[in-house]
Amino acid sequence: EMMLQQTTVATVTKKFQEFIQLFPSWASLAAADQSTVMLAWRGLGYYRRARRLHAVAQLAQNENNFIKLLLTDHKMPGIGSYTTNALLAIGLNQPALALDANLRRVLSRYLGSHCSDRDLTIFYEEHLSHLEPRGLNEALMDLGRVVCSAKKALCSLCPLSEGCLTKGLLHTINNATQEKKTIALARIIVVDRERILGYKKQEKKWLEGYIEVPTFIIDDFDFAQYQGIPQSLLPLEPNFTMKSSITHYRVLNHIYLVKDISWLKDLFSAQLDYYGLDDLWANTSIKMIGKTMQLDVIKDVVLENM
Repeated sequence: EMMLQQTTVATVTKKFQEFIQLFPSWASLAAADQSTVMLAWRGLGYYRRARRLHAVAQLAQNENNFIKLLLTDHKMPGIGSYTTNALLAIGLNQPALALDANLRRVLSRYLGSHCSDRDLTIFYEEHLSHLEPRGLNEALMDLGRVVCSAKKALCSLCPLSEGCLTKGLLHTINNATQEKKTIALARIIVVDRERILGYKKQEKKWLEGYIEVPTFIIDDFDFAQYQGIPQSLLPLEPNFTMKSSITHYRVLNHIYLVKDISWLKDLFSAQLDYYGLDDLWANTSIKMIGKTMQLDVIKDVVLENM
């Protein structure tokens, strides 16, 4: 459930199986070093979730204790009202309404207005709480994903169309979504005896806790996540470019391979050090280094992330 927050099912499916093999029980997850958990989470994004899941495991220690904490509404790291209700309804088949975007949309359209979560919860308690919680929640989520989506309303296929107050009224849905902003980053790769120059991302920064190659945002000095650097201070052409994305941004990465780092030490404020490929690198940095290097020792590490 925590993996699926803001991450697609397709991405989660493979990582979930690998994660469960590494940590088959609450106790094994609780006993693991945080860096090991973060390494297993790499590629799923929104890495704070991994630290919170690890903290929950250390709090609960076993499944029975976790269920007790959940049923008593104990506050646990990263488990808010939606996740609590999803775990109750889908995980434990207990009466609850997991109000994700799909479920909220289906019920709001059915009732003919943009209802608050409280309104939807009251509607559930008065009209739907007698139904099997797991089946109901999963059915409404799937209905919103396939039939009553944000981009289309296939009313003729909807099993709820008879009582729906917006049936037939949603031929055209205005789906103006906020376009992702594109940012240009300069990524500096320096190799010394099969170790790569990097720095550990600090708290409240993207990829917090992971290692990243030295990175600047080009010609933007008001960007909170990275230091700005004038294009004029960079080599004339990058060795190659690579596209990626993070949060609400599309990223064009300009990768520069350099040997002289004296200029870099003068410009870069974070503490730099050399790391091996088995250290806790951010996934995008791993991909860039993998594309850069031809050494067998690096190939073995990066192949699964390419």
